[in-house]
Amino acid sequence: MTQESKSRTYELPSMPRSGLMLGLSGSQLAGAGVIFLVCIVMMASGGPLILTAFVALVGGGVAAGRWQGESTLAWIGMFVRLGWGSMRGKDKWFARVPLTEVPEAADDASSRSAAAIELPPVLAGLSIMSVPEELAPLSPIGVVLDESKGRATALLRVSGKQFALVSPEEKDRLLDGWGRVLSTFATRRPVVQVSWSAVGTPSGLGEHRAWAAEQGGTGQVGSAVDSYRDLLDATTMGRTSEHEVVAAVTVSRAHLGGRRRPSQQSREMRLMVALVDAIRQMERQLSMAKLSVSSPMTAEEIAGLVRGRIDPTRMRNRRTARAAGSELPEGDPENAGPLAMVDHGAYIEVDGRAVCTYVISEWPGRAQHASWMEPFLRWQGSVERSVTVLFEPIAPRESDRQVQRDLSRLEADAEVKEARKLRVTARHRKEHTDVQVREQELLAGFREAAFAGLVTITADTADELYDAMDDVETHAQNSGLDLRQLWGRQPAAWAASLGIGVSTGRVW
Repeated sequence: MTQESKSRTYELPSMPRSGLMLGLSGSQLAGAGVIFLVCIVMMASGGPLILTAFVALVGGGVAAGRWQGESTLAWIGMFVRLGWGSMRGKDKWFARVPLTEVPEAADDASSRSAAAIELPPVLAGLSIMSVPEELAPLSPIGVVLDESKGRATALLRVSGKQFALVSPEEKDRLLDGWGRVLSTFATRRPVVQVSWSAVGTPSGLGEHRAWAAEQGGTGQVGSAVDSYRDLLDATTMGRTSEHEVVAAVTVSRAHLGGRRRPSQQSREMRLMVALVDAIRQMERQLSMAKLSVSSPMTAEEIAGLVRGRIDPTRMRNRRTARAAGSELPEGDPENAGPLAMVDHGAYIEVDGRAVCTYVISEWPGRAQHASWMEPFLRWQGSVERSVTVLFEPIAPRESDRQVQRDLSRLEADAEVKEARKLRVTARHRKEHTDVQVREQELLAGFREAAFAGLVTITADTADELYDAMDDVETHAQNSGLDLRQLWGRQPAAWAASLGIGVSTGRVW
């Protein structure tokens, strides 16, 4: 028996699929009710029986049908919305760039930020700025401020040991540390979201060969370098991947509470204080988990991160400059957003590059070891890809209400099926068991958090994107993940996958 088989296993809750009744969602039940009323009216008015039966059959099929995880009614509404938006020109957005007239410089930083280049609708209201100097006197802290939603987000870079190389016990310890981070923010009221985002960018072997050429030494050192060169020569793919992991915490003005200190004269200042406290707490918790954590990212670093997500060549250029012994400047907070966005339904074009975002609609149903997701995260593709996981704390009262609703719905659904001599599926029974376990955990004092996973891939052309989509879907299935392409919701899904606390609502 291997060490991996002896290590602890983890099981994720199954994603709920049951609807309000008989597996149908509210919109499907409403559609079925409309079809039923239409058929009654047709029969009462003396309409042909064959026509009434045809309407009932086709309408019922449309109301109850599903395709690729979405109801038929949702697909119809999606195409209608896309078509209407295309007719009105809402599927294309271009920033207005002043080419002949430059606006006068503003007097202060806040005014300059407000006068920055405009953003697409999914990023409207966002600005990248620094917290007041009195809150971070030693080093500046950047913040992504969503003024319209009253949310503020801070980020920091995280790194650690190669997860695949540590022992199973060390893997469990690292996961325990991350679990303590999440549990800390599950009870902190101003925090409304915690996220991590891992970005993989393809790179060649040039940097590795250059490093090996610079190494000298004899004996064991020289032998190790020679072995490393042999390994590079044996690499047939000719490429590697450079990874970057960023963690973020978001606080909301609406969750600050009613108390206010005399020294804090505005809710904006209270929001900044809560954000600084939250990001410092995350920094301490991650350090206690034996992870290498940078200082909170500055406004310029956040702008560079966003620009790197929009334009992957920026990361390649920075890598090339770093190999040459120099560093490119960070981004400009006032011009971090895209200049153009086109919505094609299945994917979007951001500054001329094709981008597609998936939601992880199904997680592994069986217990997994700590490193179960590692093969998918270290997949070496030919395009940039990112995996973003969002956690949102749920208030205990809301969790209790949701558990009661789920239990009532599942039990009523089972009673209806049994009365109609229909089979209660194993998935239905497992979902009922999972809800009962949730109820017991809530009674024991544990808190609940909603979570969602987003996978985004970026390619230079649409053809390259579709090739990469087939590749990433295959690798996801090998890891027990089911990906669902977010048709018609690509702009909002892409914004959420940036990992900067964008509030887009539930788009999956």
